[in-house]
Amino acid sequence: MNRQFVFAVVVNVLTLSACGGNGGGSGSGGSGGMSPSPPLTYTVGGTVTGLRGSNLVLQNNGGDDVGVAADGSFTFASSVARGETYAVTVANQPIGPWQTCAVTNSNGVVGTTDITDVEVNCTTNAYAVGGTVSGLSGSGLVLQNNGGDDLPVAADGDFSFTSPVPSGDGYNVTVSNQPTGPTCSVSSGTGTVEGENVATVTVNCSTDTYTIGGTVNGLLGSGLTLRKNGTDILSIAGNGSFVFNTALAGGTSYIVAVAVQPTNPAQTCTVTDGFGSVAASNVTSVIVDCIVPNTSGSLDLSFDADGIALTDLSSVEDFGRAVVLQPDNKIVVVGYARTNGALYEFALARYNADGSLDTSFGNGTGMVTENFDGGDSRANAVSLQSDGKIVVAGSARNDFALARFNVDGSLDTSFGPGQTGKVTTNFGIIDRGLAVAIDPIDGSIVVVGETLVGNIFNFAVARYAANGSLDLGFDTDGQVTTDFNLDHSSARAVAIQPDGMIVVAGYADTAFNNDFAVVRYLQNGGRDETGFGTLGKVTTNIGNAGRADFGQAIALQATGEILVGGYTFNGANNDFALVRYTAAGDLDTSFDADGKVTTDVGGAGDEAYGMVLDAIGNILLVGRSFNGLNYDFALARYTPTGALDPAFAVGGILATPVSGDDDEAYGVAVQTDEKIVAAGNAVNGASIDFALIRVLP
Repeated sequence: MNRQFVFAVVVNVLTLSACGGNGGGSGSGGSGGMSPSPPLTYTVGGTVTGLRGSNLVLQNNGGDDVGVAADGSFTFASSVARGETYAVTVANQPIGPWQTCAVTNSNGVVGTTDITDVEVNCTTNAYAVGGTVSGLSGSGLVLQNNGGDDLPVAADGDFSFTSPVPSGDGYNVTVSNQPTGPTCSVSSGTGTVEGENVATVTVNCSTDTYTIGGTVNGLLGSGLTLRKNGTDILSIAGNGSFVFNTALAGGTSYIVAVAVQPTNPAQTCTVTDGFGSVAASNVTSVIVDCIVPNTSGSLDLSFDADGIALTDLSSVEDFGRAVVLQPDNKIVVVGYARTNGALYEFALARYNADGSLDTSFGNGTGMVTENFDGGDSRANAVSLQSDGKIVVAGSARNDFALARFNVDGSLDTSFGPGQTGKVTTNFGIIDRGLAVAIDPIDGSIVVVGETLVGNIFNFAVARYAANGSLDLGFDTDGQVTTDFNLDHSSARAVAIQPDGMIVVAGYADTAFNNDFAVVRYLQNGGRDETGFGTLGKVTTNIGNAGRADFGQAIALQATGEILVGGYTFNGANNDFALVRYTAAGDLDTSFDADGKVTTDVGGAGDEAYGMVLDAIGNILLVGRSFNGLNYDFALARYTPTGALDPAFAVGGILATPVSGDDDEAYGVAVQTDEKIVAAGNAVNGASIDFALIRVLP
């Protein structure tokens, strides 16, 4: 055989064997056969978890989209060639609920196997729930979402709860706590959170209001006018129900009073259940009863048209403290007014008999104010000399202060050592002049009050000559102090007997409670130690031991008995108190059996500060009485034997509002026609004014 042919055959066989072929056959795995070619493309996919919403669309390489409806595996429709890249993204996030899906293992290069490890994790979005509050005026509003997320709200404006709510979950906004005053309600407060913050909840707060009304009975006359809270005026034409025009918010206080009494015929109408606080319903319980009254105790409508005169001296605070009548029926009221910044000054006002200010007094104004050397000055008492000059006593710069005014209201410059019309007297650290009396025999002036000696107050008495100088015949220096058992005491009233002896009344702290206290002094300033009480002093406990009793006023009866008026604590509140002593200082047991009388005027706290006797010996006490909301002027008239006078007002008692706010009477006088004048002060809107009433006897 040819050697070249054999070599060629061998080479050809070896070449075919190296190629794995068998001469072009299609057998697989045959002994000596060839391996198949690998695929050229592969799929891309993975797993979705946490999917709650719909419309999730994934995308590969910016163009191959696949929609996914639920958790589980996914595969893109288009394969990717070996060696090419893949990049899986979220083309559309799911909604209903709104979610955010994030892709991990999202990109790479395709190898020789399918891609199955792309992970898509979906979480549900959470959104804030809130809205707007309007009309909020009170405090304490708390909103709540879904029964647990509380949000205090202090003012109108936008609000948002602290805890967001997942999309697809519900929200329910309610008022957990209502504010004081208004009532708040929620609109658009429920729903399902979608794919954005909820800002449409509306909370509107409004104040619920209620009407005030009641019933009128017994009305015969015309012109009856009622007043609510001082400003809401309602005219009443007949009997039956009434309702004020202006409603009040829940929780608001109200007080109904008679503003104008009816006439033709003249009647007196009184209000029952006229004050209180508005609850959550209309008030219909106010009762107005009208009667044709016994005229005794009625306001004198010829006096300033309604029986009441209010005088503003300073536009701030004016406190009336005492009253005196002139022979020509003009009326002088004294007290103090804050006309000098924070300081008070002596204040006087003089009225004509009809209640108008007397323009012949005080440079055409009817009013006078006077200061003592730029210091705080307070007038507490007044007395009239026989020549018509007006003597006013009080305190200035913590000293006794005394001033004398001419008939026209100018200072009497013939009075006082410096001829300034004013005198001050120092006893000790703090001195207060509280009452004054003039001796009709020699014109000497006695001022009483209190002085701080060490750390306790004592009775203080000063006597002045008619020219205003201290009377050195009175205890050598014109001044006397008296203590009670080395404890606090205060002189509040003074009267001069026909024999010239001076009777001083007030109160003293005895065994840790206050009692009525009375001292009688001889003309030389010594105490009447043999003729009055114990060493010239008397103390009287009105109620039970430990109760507080405060003597405030004094009067001398024609038969020599001594009357002291004031008030006593009854265990719950104060009552008017009246005590009568014999000329020797003993309790007069012919006076209401034990010498002591107490009177409950209004049932909620009564205090008497002034007293006077009328021409037939009836006793008048004046002060204030609490009506449940504020104080009214209060008067009580007693017979000479201490019984309430049934012919006066209602059972001897009159409590009358002056301004509809706090009213207090401190001084009283009786005219020659027996009409009664009471003076003090009343809250009148934003100021406190002198207040004067005249009552028919």
